[in-house]
Amino acid sequence: MTPGEFILIPLGASVLLVGLIGWWVWKRERTRPSDQCPRCGYDLRGNRRDGCPECGWNTRRPIRRL
Repeated sequence: MTPGEFILIPLGASVLLVGLIGWWVWKRERTRPSDQCPRCGYDLRGNRRDGCPECGWNTRRPIRRL
């Protein structure tokens, strides 16, 4: 194995892994129905409150900025 291959093979595998994880997250978020909790996926149809009873996510809670 040449020194160039010693660096390029792990780097390529890392880029591929990060790309696959990014694609999976993007695909998962796009396919989630709008009547599910964005945090845990709990079915919110028929929910009279402004949040999720399963995980505590709240639609009225202000977004924290870093």
